[in-house]
Amino acid sequence: MKKKKPGGRRTKEVETPSAAADGGLEAAAKRGDTEAQFELSVRYMHGEGVEKDHAKSFEWAHKAAELGDSRAQGLVGMFYDYGKGVDQDFEQAAAWYRRAADLGNAFGQCALGSMYATGRGVERDGVVAAQWYEKAALQGNTSAQVRLGQMYEEGFGVPRDGEKALVWLRRSAAQGDAEGQYALGRVYADGEIVEQDDAWAVRWLRKAAASNLPAAWHRLGWMYEHGRGVEQDYAEAVSWYRKAADRGHEFGQASLGLAYLEGRGVEQDDQQAFHWFEKAAEGDIIEAQEHVARMYREGRGVEQDEEKAQAWERRLADAVSSLHGSEFGIRGEGDEDTEPSQG
Repeated sequence: MKKKKPGGRRTKEVETPSAAADGGLEAAAKRGDTEAQFELSVRYMHGEGVEKDHAKSFEWAHKAAELGDSRAQGLVGMFYDYGKGVDQDFEQAAAWYRRAADLGNAFGQCALGSMYATGRGVERDGVVAAQWYEKAALQGNTSAQVRLGQMYEEGFGVPRDGEKALVWLRRSAAQGDAEGQYALGRVYADGEIVEQDDAWAVRWLRKAAASNLPAAWHRLGWMYEHGRGVEQDYAEAVSWYRKAADRGHEFGQASLGLAYLEGRGVEQDDQQAFHWFEKAAEGDIIEAQEHVARMYREGRGVEQDEEKAQAWERRLADAVSSLHGSEFGIRGEGDEDTEPSQG
C-alpha cells in the first residue's frame, strides 16, 4: 500500500474544491496565508480542482515552508527527496526534513529517520535513525512504528529486542497500516521473535493484501505454494504471484517465473519463465539473475547468447558483492515505493 503523502490528511478545510480555480484560495496564498499556501500545494500535488502540477505544488509548499509551516517543510523535503517538481537533492531533502522534525512534525521526524537509516543526504547512522523514528512513533506515525519495530527486530541502531519489535509492529498494524500488518504477518510466519503461527500470519497478510500491498500478495502466494496456514494450492499461489508481478514487485516476478519454469500451478512455459525472470533480474533479484544467465547459455526460452549470459553473470557477481536488502541492510521484501505517513 502506498502511504499517505504529506498533505494527504487535512487539518482544516480552507476552501471548497473550486476555490483554487476561481482564485479565492490563491489570493489568500498570495497574501501570505500559510494555511492557504499549504492547501494549494496539496491540491496541485494531487490534481484536486486544478491540473496536477508538481512544480507549482513545490512553489507553494516552499513559500509556506519559508514562513515556518512544518507540514510544508516536510513536503518540500519530500519533493527534493523524490525529485518531484524540483531536481532531486538528498542534502536539501534532509535539511528540510530536519526543519520540520525540529518543530515536532511527525512526518519530518520519520522521513529524517529514513535518511539516516539509508545514508541519503546524511552520513548513515542507525542510532540517530532510531531516535527520530521513535519521536515520530510516539506521536502515532504508523510508518515510523513499522520502521522502529524492524530496527528492534534486526538490531540495527538499537539492541535486538523481539518484544519491543512486536510492540511497535502491533501498534502500527492495529491502526490499519498495511506495512505494519504485512510485517506482523511475516514475523508470525518466520517464528523468530514470536512463536510461529501460520494462521495468524495469513490473517495479517490478508489484511495487508486487502490494502493492495504487493509484498503481501507475494507472501500470500508463498503461503499457498507451501501450504502454510492454508490448504496447499499451486494455482492460487500463482494467482497471487501474478498479481504482485503485474504491479512490478520483483519477488513476485521471480516466483512467477519459477512457477512457469517448473509448470507448477500453471502450464510449463520457458518463454514466460524467461520473461518474468528477466523483469525480476532487472530489479537485482539474485536468483532471477542466475536463471537469466543460465537460460541465455542454454538457449532455453530465449535465443542462445553466450555473450549475454556472461554479461548477466558479471552483473550477478556485482550484486552478490554488494548484497543488501532494505534500509536496514537485511530485509528486502517490502513495498518498494512508499512514503512515510503523516499519521
